[in-house]
Amino acid sequence: MPFLVVPIVANAIIRSVGDAFWPSSIMVGAAVINIVTTPILIFGWGPIPAFGIEGAAYGTLIARAITLIFSLYIIIMREQIVTLTLPKLAEFTRSFRNVAKIAVPAGTGSIINPISIAFVTSILATYGLDTVAAFGVATRIESFACIPMLALSASIGPIAGQNWGANGKSRIIEALKTCYSICFLWSSVLAIVFYFYAKQISGFIASSEAVNLEASAYLSVVSLSFFGYGIVIVSAAAFNALGRSVTGLSYYIIRSAVMYVPLSYLASLWFESVHIYYAIAASNAFAGIAVGIYSLWWLKKAKRCDCVPNAFPYAVNY
Repeated sequence: MPFLVVPIVANAIIRSVGDAFWPSSIMVGAAVINIVTTPILIFGWGPIPAFGIEGAAYGTLIARAITLIFSLYIIIMREQIVTLTLPKLAEFTRSFRNVAKIAVPAGTGSIINPISIAFVTSILATYGLDTVAAFGVATRIESFACIPMLALSASIGPIAGQNWGANGKSRIIEALKTCYSICFLWSSVLAIVFYFYAKQISGFIASSEAVNLEASAYLSVVSLSFFGYGIVIVSAAAFNALGRSVTGLSYYIIRSAVMYVPLSYLASLWFESVHIYYAIAASNAFAGIAVGIYSLWWLKKAKRCDCVPNAFPYAVNY
């Protein structure tokens, strides 16, 4: 676990100084190493014995260890933004409080989505095993399809945080508008692709024709609303960088707890499974529109103040 968690934090630190190349290179490199070493360790090769299923674990361990070494090297040696001296207790406590103010709400927001998916899975379980399997297939494809929007959410943080500290609120507004436009454009592309090829795409993963049909129905409907999900995660990441992580958390709550789960449950009371997919699409779209409008309104209001709001203690010093 340290080999997994420390590089995640280190890569986020590297991105925070505006360098997105090395974190992505480290992640891709780790994946390549894992792909190469895992089959060798599972089945054996030359003097290397076959470890069976344990080989998969060893391959992952090796890849994560290399990731740890490279990420620490960059932040300590190349960027020189980490010192190896222990801080005083008072300094550590003050720093911990500052980080916790952002981390606790942001972390809570990150777990809301998988929890809400678990609730919807339990709702869909009443329709049978094929529906549950199809939901698993479709959400995995959905996660892959939404990678560009996840990339936007990862990159908006440094941009928003640095411009917030420099009192460049207009640049934050323009960056968010650009991200929203990209979300709309990418969602439109996905909607067209899944409208024509959802069955072929899900067929690569689905275990049966029934599962394939159900998964393709999900993708055809929900892909229309992917832009809303993108707007939510981008806006939440931006407000986390502004020190308003509670606002970011509220965005996830609006999308998942207020709309996603309740609308899915109501649809399950009277309709077929496909209508739950329409409920999911509606929750994405409505939440995205509401979050986008509020985020831009709040930033424009902050801009009119012509000051640097005291949202994050280190922003003014940047």
